[in-house]
Amino acid sequence: MKYLNYILFFLSLITFPNLFAQFGPEQLITTELENPFSIALGDIDGDTLVDVVVGSVSASDIVSWSKNIDADGAFTPFEEIALGETWNISMVDLDGDNDLDIITAFRFEDEFVWFENLDGQGNFSSKQVVDTNVDGAFEVIAADIDGDNDNDLVATIDLEGNVVWYENLDGQGNFSGRNNIGFLLNGCRTIIATDIDDDDDLDVVAGTAGDKTIVWYENLDGLGNFGGEKVVAGAALAVSDIYCADLDGDNDIDIVAHTPAESKIAWHENLDGLGNFGVQQIITTQATCLAFTGADIDNDDDIDILFSNNPSTTKENSELIIIKNLDGLGNFGDVQILGNMLQYVRIIATSDIDNDSDLDVFATSQLNDKVVWYENLTILSNNDFKSLGIKIYPNPVKEVLVVESPIAIQKVNVYNVLGVKLLEILDNFNEVSMAGLPNGLLLIEVSTEKGTVLEKVVKE
Repeated sequence: MKYLNYILFFLSLITFPNLFAQFGPEQLITTELENPFSIALGDIDGDTLVDVVVGSVSASDIVSWSKNIDADGAFTPFEEIALGETWNISMVDLDGDNDLDIITAFRFEDEFVWFENLDGQGNFSSKQVVDTNVDGAFEVIAADIDGDNDNDLVATIDLEGNVVWYENLDGQGNFSGRNNIGFLLNGCRTIIATDIDDDDDLDVVAGTAGDKTIVWYENLDGLGNFGGEKVVAGAALAVSDIYCADLDGDNDIDIVAHTPAESKIAWHENLDGLGNFGVQQIITTQATCLAFTGADIDNDDDIDILFSNNPSTTKENSELIIIKNLDGLGNFGDVQILGNMLQYVRIIATSDIDNDSDLDVFATSQLNDKVVWYENLTILSNNDFKSLGIKIYPNPVKEVLVVESPIAIQKVNVYNVLGVKLLEILDNFNEVSMAGLPNGLLLIEVSTEKGTVLEKVVKE
């Protein structure tokens, strides 16, 4: 029996620490940007810390960046990079000098542009124009479309209904003219480049409106010659955003899409790894938002979904919400609210801001001028349990488990080795009754104001 308990505990170490990820309170980066909209995350100045770039949609229309000062998530005031209305922004090395440049679409200027990081320290050039003959520039992303190991650009032209790409001719950010990928895509605003059919080149997925709401285009030769559109989802309301990843653990790329008019996020399984997709599988119908993304929030090697719920534009009651992928097979759990003091969330992004190997969450809250982040507080190790001064005894335990902590306890949970919650204690933490629980190895989760820790006990 003792040997069995050791085996069970070893298995629990593999599966449990990732089940209890939680987040700290809202941490404000700034309220000084009017109507912050788009956001991009990356190490702009080469100090290994994640910095923030924000595009504002307002009378001022500023693209600016803020330096992450330390691993605790303190930021400098934002510095202006350029003027222009941008609804999407990203960072990538366009000129092969191993630092992050900025690419964006200036919507009302009808331009796709980029800004060179001149010194790897965040001093940026004036705008470098890729295309000025664009009727409704909306989104532009970087991807190596032609397999020559530099970043080309893929873009949507909203009012033309086109998806196009521009070749990086020399790996230094000098681009070709427009290469067409797809035509007549009503309301086409969102794109992703990914390998849909497992042939080691990048295909393109687009979210649209009307009679074909999700389509993809095969990169036929790995050189950027594309086939005709392949419809994943037919007639429906407009898709505002898409996300592509392996949701079900079968090593191919599935597609997630958000339909804001239906408050729906749903995913389509790549049935054969070749780009033949199944019917929609609904994740939630509570996504009254424009912002959603996917990320492995709880470090269990599958993709969870993050989105916002924006019930009103006049109150600070927008919520950031996580739905976890329960089994790595695309079966999702209930909503978990991460934060709720926002007002019309426009973009959600994830990155490890504090260098602790988990993904923190960022958001722009447009109507109260907030840019915020939330720290992902993962389970601490047994050593952390002891270093915080928390004690539990006796162990083994028969009837009453004593929990002592110099830090205020918020909650105590008891789980079995399969991750099933057996008991939740919200008060009277010092003496936890174990009398009605099954014998064997159990896990005690103690939530404090400094994070959540886990310890094993044996119930006799």
